[in-house]
Amino acid sequence: MHVLGSKVSQILIADDDPGIVRLLKLLVERQGFLVDVARDGHEAIEKIEKGSYVLLLLDLQMPRFNGFDVVDYLGKQSKRPVVLVVTAFPLSPLSRLDPRVVHAIIRKPFDVELIASIVSSTAGMMHHGAGIFDTRADRPRLPN
Repeated sequence: MHVLGSKVSQILIADDDPGIVRLLKLLVERQGFLVDVARDGHEAIEKIEKGSYVLLLLDLQMPRFNGFDVVDYLGKQSKRPVVLVVTAFPLSPLSRLDPRVVHAIIRKPFDVELIASIVSSTAGMMHHGAGIFDTRADRPRLPN
């Protein structure tokens, strides 16, 4: 189990597709993280406000608030999780995503090994004390 400080590291998966959620949850739990799930952007924002997540795997096309809304919200926060967008969305609208918030974009259908590698890399940075919550710190270096 990955521990940051004295807390177990938590990852939030925000996606409305039950199949994708199941697969991502399995991959992330294999890396030793606790996983929480949000079925839409509104629920994701509520959970981020109450929780302490180190990583957010974020879909863009969700009901109520979409992933773009979540990224906009996170852009106004001083502390935020590492955000990995997992999407099948066309490339052109992706340029609207704030690069200070979104650390990597992973295209659907995604490579399971790539997701596992990114989560593992993030876990290594957290384990070594990288300041990923603080937006003033350097951005973690994740494969894109």
